[in-house]
Amino acid sequence: AASLWGPYKDIWQTVGNALWRRQPEAVHLLDMILKKHKPDFISLFRNPPKNVQQHEKVQKASTEGVAIQGQQGTRLLPEQLIKEAFILSDLFDIGELAAVELLLAGEHQQPHFPGLTRGLVAVLLYWDGKRCIANSLKALIQSRRGKTWTLELSPELVSMTTRFTDELMEQGLTYKVLTLVSQIDVNNEFEKLQRERGLGSEKHRKEVSDLIKECRQSLAESLFAWACQSPLGKDDTLLLIGHLERVTVEANGSLDAVNLALLMALLYCFDSSFIEESTEERDDMIHQLPLLTERQYIATIHSRLQDSQPWKLPGLQATVRLAWALALRGISQLPDVTALAEFTEADEAMAELAIADNVFLFLTESVVVSENFYQEEFYIRRIHNLITDFLALMPMKVKQLRNRADEDARMIHMSMQMGNDPPISLRRDLEHLMLLIGELYKKNPFNLELALEYWCPSEPLQTSTILGSYLGVAHQRPPQRQVVLSKFVRQMGDLLPPTIYIPYLKMLQGLANGPQCAHYCFSLLKVNGSSHVENIQGAGGSPVSWEHFFHSLMLYHEHLRKDLPSADSVQYRHLPSRGITQKEQDGLIAFLQLTSTIITWSENARLALCEHPQWTPVVVTLGLLQCSIPPVLKAELLKTLAAFGKSPEIAASLWQSLEYTQVELNEIESRCEEYPLTRAFCQLISTLVESSFPSNLGAGLRPPGFDPYLQFLRDSVFLRFRTRAYRRAAEKWEVAEVVLEVFYKLLRDYEPQLEDFVDQFVELQGEEIIAYKPPGFSLMYHLLNESPMLELALSLLEEGVKQLDTYAPFPGKKHLEKAVQHCLALLNLTLQKENLFMDLLRESQLALIVSPLEQLLQGINPRTKKADNVVNIARYLYHGNTNPELAFESAKILCCISCNSNIQIKLVGDFTHDQSVSQKLMAGFVECLDSEDTEEFVRLEEGSELEKKLAGIRHETRIHILNLLITSLERNPPNLALYLLGFELKKPVSTTNLQDPVRRKILSILDSIDFSQEIPEPLQLDFFDRAQIEQVIANCEHKNLRGQTVCNVKEISTILQYVVGRNKLLQCLHAKRHALESWRQLVEIILTACPQDLIQAEDRQLIIRDLLQDVHDKILDDEAAQELMPVVAGAVFTLTAHLSQAVRTEQKQPLVLGPGEVHCAFTLDSSFSSPPPTENPVVGFASIGDSSLHIILKKLLDFILKTGGGFQRVRTHLYGSLLYYLQIAQRPDEPDTLEVAKKTMWERLTAPEDVFSKLQRENIAIIESYGAALMEVVCRDACDGHEIGRMLALALLDRIVSVDKQQQWLLYLSNSGYLKVLVDSLVEDDRTLQSLLTPQPPLLKALYTYESKMAFLTRVAKIQQGALELLRSGVIVRLAQCQVYDMRPEMDPQGMFGMRDPPVFIPTPVDRYRQILLPALRLCQVILTSSMAQHLQAAGQVLQFLISHSDTIQAILRCQDISAGSLQELALLTGIISKAALPGILSELDVDVNEGSLMELQGHIGRFQRQCLGLLSRFGGSDRLRQFKFQDDNVEGDRVSRKDEIELAMQQICANVMEYCQSLLLQSSPTFQHAVCLFTPSLSETINRDGPRQDTQAPVVPYWHLPGLGIIVYLLRQSANDFFSYYDSHRRSVNKLQNVEQLPPDEIKELCQSVMPAGVDKISTAQKYVLARRRLVKLINNRAKLLSLCSYSFASESNLDFRSGLTTVSQHDIDQLQADAISAFGESLQKKLLDIEGLYSKVRSRYSFIQALVRRIRGLLRISRN
Repeated sequence: AASLWGPYKDIWQTVGNALWRRQPEAVHLLDMILKKHKPDFISLFRNPPKNVQQHEKVQKASTEGVAIQGQQGTRLLPEQLIKEAFILSDLFDIGELAAVELLLAGEHQQPHFPGLTRGLVAVLLYWDGKRCIANSLKALIQSRRGKTWTLELSPELVSMTTRFTDELMEQGLTYKVLTLVSQIDVNNEFEKLQRERGLGSEKHRKEVSDLIKECRQSLAESLFAWACQSPLGKDDTLLLIGHLERVTVEANGSLDAVNLALLMALLYCFDSSFIEESTEERDDMIHQLPLLTERQYIATIHSRLQDSQPWKLPGLQATVRLAWALALRGISQLPDVTALAEFTEADEAMAELAIADNVFLFLTESVVVSENFYQEEFYIRRIHNLITDFLALMPMKVKQLRNRADEDARMIHMSMQMGNDPPISLRRDLEHLMLLIGELYKKNPFNLELALEYWCPSEPLQTSTILGSYLGVAHQRPPQRQVVLSKFVRQMGDLLPPTIYIPYLKMLQGLANGPQCAHYCFSLLKVNGSSHVENIQGAGGSPVSWEHFFHSLMLYHEHLRKDLPSADSVQYRHLPSRGITQKEQDGLIAFLQLTSTIITWSENARLALCEHPQWTPVVVTLGLLQCSIPPVLKAELLKTLAAFGKSPEIAASLWQSLEYTQVELNEIESRCEEYPLTRAFCQLISTLVESSFPSNLGAGLRPPGFDPYLQFLRDSVFLRFRTRAYRRAAEKWEVAEVVLEVFYKLLRDYEPQLEDFVDQFVELQGEEIIAYKPPGFSLMYHLLNESPMLELALSLLEEGVKQLDTYAPFPGKKHLEKAVQHCLALLNLTLQKENLFMDLLRESQLALIVSPLEQLLQGINPRTKKADNVVNIARYLYHGNTNPELAFESAKILCCISCNSNIQIKLVGDFTHDQSVSQKLMAGFVECLDSEDTEEFVRLEEGSELEKKLAGIRHETRIHILNLLITSLERNPPNLALYLLGFELKKPVSTTNLQDPVRRKILSILDSIDFSQEIPEPLQLDFFDRAQIEQVIANCEHKNLRGQTVCNVKEISTILQYVVGRNKLLQCLHAKRHALESWRQLVEIILTACPQDLIQAEDRQLIIRDLLQDVHDKILDDEAAQELMPVVAGAVFTLTAHLSQAVRTEQKQPLVLGPGEVHCAFTLDSSFSSPPPTENPVVGFASIGDSSLHIILKKLLDFILKTGGGFQRVRTHLYGSLLYYLQIAQRPDEPDTLEVAKKTMWERLTAPEDVFSKLQRENIAIIESYGAALMEVVCRDACDGHEIGRMLALALLDRIVSVDKQQQWLLYLSNSGYLKVLVDSLVEDDRTLQSLLTPQPPLLKALYTYESKMAFLTRVAKIQQGALELLRSGVIVRLAQCQVYDMRPEMDPQGMFGMRDPPVFIPTPVDRYRQILLPALRLCQVILTSSMAQHLQAAGQVLQFLISHSDTIQAILRCQDISAGSLQELALLTGIISKAALPGILSELDVDVNEGSLMELQGHIGRFQRQCLGLLSRFGGSDRLRQFKFQDDNVEGDRVSRKDEIELAMQQICANVMEYCQSLLLQSSPTFQHAVCLFTPSLSETINRDGPRQDTQAPVVPYWHLPGLGIIVYLLRQSANDFFSYYDSHRRSVNKLQNVEQLPPDEIKELCQSVMPAGVDKISTAQKYVLARRRLVKLINNRAKLLSLCSYSFASESNLDFRSGLTTVSQHDIDQLQADAISAFGESLQKKLLDIEGLYSKVRSRYSFIQALVRRIRGLLRISRN
């Protein structure tokens, strides 16, 4: 890209992206680009100079080549290009290489400019580069921090642009801008270009001229923007004044856009409106204003402006002087300005100078009417401030103007009385001021309604849309300025001298412009009329009032009605003596215009005036229209009626009145060559047609219908508009526009109906006559024939495109464009409606002939004698950039007519007939297709609606052109598509070689369209009958505009619209869900897949917190769509899971601080206390803090409640989230190190609460604050609905109940009956669970739900109150009724019943059975443990459970096969039996027991008892362990943990049996009636087992044989040995845990593998340490449990040894027992027991118990020895 164009284009693009499009990523790029291109902004438009070396290099470039910037190597240039480069270099005075680059860029850009040479494109690029720099400068300055506006950009961006532009200003920006504005002149530039043939077609000239103008304009606006934001300093202000001194006006007397911008810049330099701001803001401004901060500023500027040297434009000098006078007056109100008194007191004199030079007249004629004035909001605001400052700050001057006007009025009155001419020297300053005010507020393009400041209402407006003032704020005094301005408006109307009557009305018209202003003005005129002031006109009230005005109208009507002229008389030139004078006419017109303005804006005013009984404005106006008054006045009366006609209720009656009045439109206008009346009549009809259109217009007076009006509009207005003479050239197009607008509205609203094609007869004065057809019918008929109307429309299109092709401004251009648009739209509407129209016509009996419009368009143009109508229409595409609406209508017509294959060949011929026209057409198509690339920026707050509309039009145009291409390609060649795509039309298509990149562009667009068409499958309907639907479709079929048969589904359009709306909704929701889902996946990946150390732990928590809070806020918003809940719930689940993990990871950190320094003291309850506060001051919970966690919890609970009754799946996610959240407050697993506690029990009880307990307590408080609403939802979900939902709800209940110290939830569960429902559901579960024990079960969902339910019930049972509630609800009775527990599968040694490959995830039937049984056993065990008060009742029920399922129980106790699972069953079962199967329980059973059944029950208990005792000999001691064959030997980790489980289970079984024995002995003590014998008095087992061959299996004793006491002694010894091995293992593990980092890698790996069997090598070292610690904590706690069981066993066994009361035993047995006992219970065993107590029991609570027991046993042995 050329150095004088490409980089500048990039700057403008980047500036646009950063400032207008607000792209955050563009800010950094902008910073870099500004730093890089700062010299370009400082040198501003300076070109690289010519250079001798460069000249030589380029000279030789055809042979030696030349290096081009941005390209590798050198490039040979053709001679022709070198010549052009030297011309370009001379032309723009630029370096030769820069010229070469421009030409090469021009060559590259040529496809975008069809028909231009590279040289002409280079000229455009040169000026485009300059334009980009100027626009960028302007945009950067607009974005500065300042006092007038803000673009609401980020502070960093604003600081960057402010700093950058400040540096430019320091380098003399003002001087450079003013110099460039003076130097660059379009005419001079064109002369230079003309000499070197640097100008092409009219379009190229227009484009070059526009670029040059835009450069000057943007430079000038840069200074304006600067002055608005931060006024210029003294020297720069003087430079600006110096420039303005030499300025002149345009031909029409107005300032051009550039000088207007510079004038406004100077006015903003003098702007002192800030003085009215609040004091703080005012003080800030004072410190920033050169006016007050810069020394000598005021003195220098004042003397320069006082200087009597006249400027080229005295009015301009006057404007600047007035602004300066007001600035001085403003400054004089500041405190501490005595030093400036000499200047501030000169303000009156300065203002007088300004008024003397007609300042108000100049502002009206040269500033406000300037073309650009209303395009810039801040121009309007500045002039508004200038006028209001003058009125508010210089009230004496205003009074002086009024006095002068009154004096002048008296002099004029006297002169007239004496018959003299009025004196010439009269001044008209007040009149000019009023006219200026009227002109300024006449337009309101930005809806600012600044004129509101002039109205100070007596009562407040009841509306909230008030802008820019304090109106309508009920009890608030309006600001002083508003009071002064409204007083000015009122007082100027008092005793109004006739000379300023009209200016005053014009001022009011301006001030009434806007919805609220109109209301206030209406009220003013209403109030004025009720005044008692008698005035000079003699009518009651003020002359400026509705009363006076309508009274005058009536008098005129009375007056003129008496001499209505005959219809054919032409005495308009000699009005009767009672006629209206010119002065009266002007006054009436002014008041009519004021009325129109008020009622156009205010509907209330419209209806109030119409309904007023005395005034009857519509009647009087219609009456006056029939009198002989000048056409101009008639026109104004008609315009007023049109304004009334905006209300449909008024419009309806207006039509009828018009009928009776029969307004005459005479030929008078043609002779005057002015047509206000015609235009006003068309305007009236246009309004009425839109408001209300009666079908039977004129019924009873004439044949009903609109036709007379239409005929007049068509024949007298439209068909004659071309041939009439016009004094004002623009009026020709105004007439055309307004009449075509009526035609367009009539045809737009017409739909051909069958009844239109049948003559309708009506009766009129006794005879039958034919009613007129609808106007749309008549228009269609004229446009489907070679009628004068169609011919004129086509001729207008031809003239329009010729005019536009000149690219020159001409009078009425805007109106011509509108007329052309209506013309094209009429043709479009005709094409759309012609098929239906012609079909209905064929079916009717009417004798009318019509032709399709596409045929008529191919007819010969009578003016050119060629068939060029379609070409003329297509030529509007060439103006797509400047007139997108015309290009759109044109494309639509072409698309429509191209469907006809005969037309295609003819169109191609017409399009290619004339080479220059053909080139323009091609360029037009390219321009419209390319228009997406022409992106211009607009200020976001301005005109964006218009921009959006135009963008939509351009888009639609492109679609029509593409459709045209598609349609054409379906026709035989040659066709339009082939022509546009660049094929050679005279040869076969296949031989064409396409070169032109423009065509490639069109082709590439075409490539994106698939021409193959899939045919829809025949209807396969689920809900409708296919035949009926086919019939419906067939009934709706008709021929469309292209003659295709298509289905017109009007009948079902409403349904379709609704369905489309629904689909749109669903698509939109789907898109949102999709986007949300993508976002969720992104978040998941960031949190899951990214390495942990990428985000710091603290940041990670904060990120998750913010995401959770934001996503909750969005979904909890009342407006949020419920359909998005599922995705949000999924995201919440993921985020909460990660939050929980992050916080818990952080909480675990203190555990591992480094080698050997575990900072947590482990207390007795194996929890750990926080480290000392000095080392780790923990504030709240984790980095995120408690309050954030609470907010998240509340939002989660709100979300759960928001789901209401539905959305159970959503709640499932939320329950999961809540579980993860509650997990945060769970204390992590801690190692039981068996350390002696450092603290006493009292210290522990009074210790401060730790962070976990605190968070847990606060969590439960928050949960309970939600009350029964939340409980109800969770409990309902736990009992009913989707399985996963039930499981998670149960898990949540489990968690809450476990931490709910107040037991609120438990209470609710019991009282509301949900607990009973859960218990009763076990019976239903029974049936389902039975089906799960088949070899290949159905789904296992029921099993998991059952497990969740039992886990929850077990949790409830752990609480004493809960256990009682469960007993009350009969949970164990229910379990006893379940048959599934009796369905114990047989063991299957061959795997799953001989299946070769058992399924991986489905457990074997035995495992499944255990998953069903074990929860029931656990529940029984927990109930037995918890129910202290009702222990016997609980035990009784459990005993019934055991007996109900006695076969199963006995099978388990027999323990045929030994595995980890069977041992778990035994461990649980023996635990239950030890507490329930006791003889004393039988008496508690709540069943009527007779003798026989009692015997049976005792038999059951006895059997359980013997089987339990039999287990002792099977599982006594660790050597038993070796006999187990582990099934999963191959998996290391599994084996290790399985071994742990088995060891623990065996110890547990022994401990349970020991406990059972103790309980039985207790019950058989002397107080009980039952005596029980448990062991035979033999120690033989001990001796046998201590033999040399421990490996051989000891013979299994059948269970009905009682074991001997020896087994106990053996167990005691075995336990003692086990204890020491466990104890050593435990100590080793504790040491390892404290020094994990020092362990060898192999050992770390081994530890990890038992937690994570696969993939250990892939994880990081830190993660390995985490896993190793986890395994060590598990090992330590496992060993601690084993030690506790061993310890319990010693106590039990020693105790049993001691207590085994021997009753029926022979003496021989006793002697043998004693002898064996002494050897068995030897010194070594006793020493071991005492050592154990020293090591272990000291930590626990049973210290010295074993010691006592050992002493007693020794005593026993000694007694027996003696």
